[in-house]
Amino acid sequence: MKRTKLSVALMTSFVAALCLSSCSVTKSKTDIVTFVGYDGERVSLITNDFYQKYRNTESGVTTFYNAIMETLTRYIFETGDLEGVKSYSEIETEAEKNLKGAKENAKEDASLNGTSYDTEMSEYLADLGLEDEDELLEYFIYNLEKEEIEDWYFDNHIDELREEYIGISDTGEATETVASSRFPYHIRHILLSVADDSGSFTRDTITESEAKTMVQALDMLQKGTTDEGSGSVASFGHVAELFSSDSSASTGGDAGIMDTTTSFVNEFKLGIYAYETAYASHSTVEENEEADATIKEGLGVTGEFNNTDTTVEDHIGEGKDIELGEVPYGVFNALGYYAEDTTDENGYEVCDGTSALYPRNIIWNQYLNLHNPFVITNEDVNFDYDGSSHSGGFLEELTSDRWIDDPFDGTSGKKVLADEEGRVIIGVRSEYGIHLMIIQKSIYDFGEGSDSEDEVSLEEYYTTAIPGDDDYPTYTTADGVKKDKTTFVNNAVTTTEQSTLKARADTVKSSISSFDSTYEYRLYEYYLDTFDIEFTTDYARVNIGDAIDRLIETKRVSARWEAEKSLNESWRSYIELIQLQTEERNKTVEVDSGSRLLPVSCAIGFKKANGDKSTDFEKGGVCYVE
Repeated sequence: MKRTKLSVALMTSFVAALCLSSCSVTKSKTDIVTFVGYDGERVSLITNDFYQKYRNTESGVTTFYNAIMETLTRYIFETGDLEGVKSYSEIETEAEKNLKGAKENAKEDASLNGTSYDTEMSEYLADLGLEDEDELLEYFIYNLEKEEIEDWYFDNHIDELREEYIGISDTGEATETVASSRFPYHIRHILLSVADDSGSFTRDTITESEAKTMVQALDMLQKGTTDEGSGSVASFGHVAELFSSDSSASTGGDAGIMDTTTSFVNEFKLGIYAYETAYASHSTVEENEEADATIKEGLGVTGEFNNTDTTVEDHIGEGKDIELGEVPYGVFNALGYYAEDTTDENGYEVCDGTSALYPRNIIWNQYLNLHNPFVITNEDVNFDYDGSSHSGGFLEELTSDRWIDDPFDGTSGKKVLADEEGRVIIGVRSEYGIHLMIIQKSIYDFGEGSDSEDEVSLEEYYTTAIPGDDDYPTYTTADGVKKDKTTFVNNAVTTTEQSTLKARADTVKSSISSFDSTYEYRLYEYYLDTFDIEFTTDYARVNIGDAIDRLIETKRVSARWEAEKSLNESWRSYIELIQLQTEERNKTVEVDSGSRLLPVSCAIGFKKANGDKSTDFEKGGVCYVE
């Protein structure tokens, strides 16, 4: 009879899996849990002495659960034949390498700490609840086996897991799931850094260099070329590589998959959600109220706000707290024009050189130091910076194809800035600077895929295959040529290297496999169905299976509640930030308080601060700063 060592910390009271398919087992009245093996024989899993020791506490129920999981996982590796899973000998070889590495680490730690190998290894074993190196080897073996089985289960259930992860079906219905769906977006962005992190809504400052960089980036985005001489096309990704100040610059601003648990700043993530749910036009939900409600609920928009009778949605939209702003492109023209001005036209410092009065900072605070999302329009502003009078209106020189008809007001003639694919560029201010964002794939793009390049369902977009694989999404051209669809794997990627595409496919796999913090319980439920596990009630009086089921449901309810709570807390924090911003910016004071928002006229009059405009900059004047 082959004996397999199991749960090393429990082995003295656990008889499980000592008899596998090679044994003939006779069920006795003391068997609390049994299962049917591959050969059809019933095997004892947990016996009464083990049960009596652990049955009275939640941790004890967890112990039963862990014992069942380990027993059946090890059993599969001893007797099963799962396609694509490493053999036991391969697992054992890898575990031995891990053991060797642990021993080497113990030697190194002993040398560094001035102790002995035995001391360091004993501490390492104690932390894991193990007694010796033999048990450590078994520990490594089991964890590798468990990882293999989890990967195998994922590969064989990818379709349903992906649907649960996304949260909405291709017909617009909420997907059934035991976990909180994530409602993913694929986002790209450019971060135009601003170092001032004072938290002021009226007196933040921007350096000359930061102002010029911002103007350069916007000029390139709106023209669609790198410069007038070469005329090289400047894609959104190219501008990101040149100007973005975060790590995504190297990948053309690709921020990857953003979902409801991604730890992006609220202005970034919730700014996108607010824009999408209140302002963006979505043909897929125009006649599908159920889909709209599903998405809004998934994004936390319909959640209760701050223990009141209002929802988050009540605070989003035109005339509400989180309102979509509009920044005229003329602001960037003015920002560039005034970027270097720190003295009046005679070279004298204004108000003892107070930086709050530098024209660039007045412009920055008036138009860009705002934490609600905004779009950039083709409008001018009332600045008198070149000797002529401007009365607003549209900037006629903005003629590139980067300006698209205003999707929010199609009759005004107004246009908004977009990327080379016509995606609206959404801006927002966070503590790090200005984020310019585009949505590569929206959760609202949930429609069914078809044999068309442009119609890619969410399930297709978040494929875990790579181009060339049999299951990678494709379409057929009018000429009958099969081509790859654009998915997360190959979207916004300038290379066709297999390693890069594989890494992106693995990103999708990781996102899907980690969305359910109670994922392991799915494997347990698979074991229940596969091995016909039987829990004895008569002798035990309390059915262990029922206790485990209650434990699992409790953990799942808790996980869903925590996810909802975290998202709602993010919305609360963001809305309160916008409310405070509005309150601070609307303050009016006769004497400078150190926080008053300075009017644009102060930027216009700055050069004449000691001349025609001198009274504005004297104490009590509209531009006076202490």
